[in-house]
Amino acid sequence: MPRKIEDVWRKLRDGNVVLKQRKGSSYWQAHLKVRGEWIRLSTGHTDIRLAGQWATDQYDDMMYRVRHNQVPRTKLVRDACEQYRMDLDAANPPLASADEYRTTMKKWIEPHLGGKKLDELGPQDIIGWNAWKTAQHGKPFSKSTITSHNACLSNVFKTAVRHGWMNEWQVPKLTNEAPAGTRRPDFEEDEITPLLVKMWESIPEGRKQRTRDIRQLLYYYVCALLLTGARPGKELDNLRWRHVDINWQHGGASYVKLTITAGKTIKYSKVRQRVITAPASVAAPPFKALMAWQGPDRTEDDFVFRLPDGSKIGNPQHSFETVLDNIGLLWSRGDPPMRRSLYSLRHTYATTQVVHGTMTLLELATHMGTSVAMLESNYAHLGPLSIAPKAAANAVLVSPHIAAGAFGTGLPHDTTKKRARPSTPEQSSTPPKPLSQMLAEAEEE
Repeated sequence: MPRKIEDVWRKLRDGNVVLKQRKGSSYWQAHLKVRGEWIRLSTGHTDIRLAGQWATDQYDDMMYRVRHNQVPRTKLVRDACEQYRMDLDAANPPLASADEYRTTMKKWIEPHLGGKKLDELGPQDIIGWNAWKTAQHGKPFSKSTITSHNACLSNVFKTAVRHGWMNEWQVPKLTNEAPAGTRRPDFEEDEITPLLVKMWESIPEGRKQRTRDIRQLLYYYVCALLLTGARPGKELDNLRWRHVDINWQHGGASYVKLTITAGKTIKYSKVRQRVITAPASVAAPPFKALMAWQGPDRTEDDFVFRLPDGSKIGNPQHSFETVLDNIGLLWSRGDPPMRRSLYSLRHTYATTQVVHGTMTLLELATHMGTSVAMLESNYAHLGPLSIAPKAAANAVLVSPHIAAGAFGTGLPHDTTKKRARPSTPEQSSTPPKPLSQMLAEAEEE
């Protein structure tokens, strides 16, 4: 009995290409055995001859790639992005940067690189991608933003390697040649009072009720930033009244205690919350006024920084810059002047603490949810201002020597002549005073 034509075409290339039909479908599927693994593809054909020709072409192409140290089959960058999204969705616990990476892929990776084959990417593609991003953005990205974009694309490439869509040696190098970020401008000490006074006086000048409400809420927001050093944005925007204690007692003193449950510190560390405190004598009045302004219907689950109607400020950064521009404080006094933002208030808090505060850098870093290294890199220039008063204590060690006239008229010794060694005086039986006693006596004087 002659063999059916289907039997001849069902197995090709010594059995490494097998054609099958799924139940209820007239289309042929190709099963290709490459490097000991079966790869299943849809041929898109109902005619077995055309399906066989297509399948053998695919197999021959894959084997050629294998012989030349390439992956058997490749996919597009957008396919790897989609797989990485699925990996992010399935991650447990979820990745802290998941939302940020999803946005990066959708906005900055797929539009330009999405249609390119993974194993054909080269340095010129990455250079073109960076140029395209800058053109789309309208200005160069900061170094930290480029680092974030590169981290996301690197994870996409790792996903592609893990699924066999590209080899490790085919992953293009990602560089970041952007200049290091500059320290944000702060407010000078003599600008704080004018800032708060002018912000308060500008509230009734708003033409609309909502404008006046936004300015009033922004005033309380600025007060909170100056008093606590919290980060503007998620840290305060997600603060609810149950996270605020305006009469927290500790060590016989009253404080306002804020429990931060969102933001950068919570996102990137294992700490589930961070506590910020400020003296109740100064910090409680703004929060009490905010409570009264929001009305008696306020609940513990309501957001702290919301308008009386329950809504939030759409863009507090823009609103703050508008107010600063109106009162003439948008630009710093430095050379060159720098544009201030809400983050300048956090920088102002840190600057004041370094210069006048009593916290160590480790304590300040814990309080502000940052690192000692970050404080040192941004505020090391303030060291002499903060150290000078404390260094004066060591002068007590030398003062008795100076008081005894050791330096005489202040002229140096005549070193051209040798002076006869004086007779050794008898040692005093009185023991030297300890440093603590000398410091105490100096304070009493």
